[in-house]
Amino acid sequence: MARGTGTPDSMPAAGGAIGVAALVACLAAPGVRAQDGARIAAADKEPQNWLSHGRTYSEQRFSPLARINTSNIG
Repeated sequence: MARGTGTPDSMPAAGGAIGVAALVACLAAPGVRAQDGARIAAADKEPQNWLSHGRTYSEQRFSPLARINTSNIG
């Protein structure tokens, strides 16, 4: 609430609208694939993609890529 006015502050609504717009833009991006439990469980089939915070459900945070260089990082 805005101080002393008794009315809701407009900032949270604006922030929510920006968040929704960012989410829609990400979902509409070309090349974006859905991420589900089966895909994360089979993460070793996509070593170039980190599908969760620690890459796999075991959260090892280890890259199986043999070499990390400018051609295989984003």
